[in-house]
Amino acid sequence: AANKTSFMEVCRSTAAPATFIFEMPPTNANAAMMAYQTFNEKPAAGQPPMSSEVTDGIAAQLAGLAAQGHSPENVAKTVMSTLRGIQQELAPIIGQRGLAALYKRSLHLAKAEFAWLPESHSSSLDELDLMPLTTVLAKRSAAEAAAAGARLLQDFDDLLVTLIGPSLTRRLLRSVWINSLSASSALDNM
Repeated sequence: AANKTSFMEVCRSTAAPATFIFEMPPTNANAAMMAYQTFNEKPAAGQPPMSSEVTDGIAAQLAGLAAQGHSPENVAKTVMSTLRGIQQELAPIIGQRGLAALYKRSLHLAKAEFAWLPESHSSSLDELDLMPLTTVLAKRSAAEAAAAGARLLQDFDDLLVTLIGPSLTRRLLRSVWINSLSASSALDNM
């Protein structure tokens, strides 16, 4: 850890505020500082929409799956697929520890609205264990699974925007959101 720089960010306050520590190589620290300069940047015409607009689209897709009679298992698989995509994009940048911290915090925030969501019981900060979430979502109605999954993804996106800004969040997760919407559309056609 001697060649790494630590960043501390405090996420929005709730009943249980959290502090996240991200370890990044020094070259990524410079990139993070440049990203901070574009924190309030809005997309130009023809650019991808802001992250919240995209997550609203994913929420609508998940609700659509439920409304079309898809099983809660399909909705849970779509949420898990999206989270795995986020993991693939972000783990090389913020590390497994940072990713796990964001996931656990997002889960905690989503529990305020969906108390039946699982607690993150993983003792390891490096572990992103999605199985308890998958199991719980699959046992609920498709509509409940869609609403909880959408809330979790929105909270995750909101936390990431708080930490790195909307522009960088949009750039990092663009392919994840596109793939998630495409996967949901493929399920619609089944």
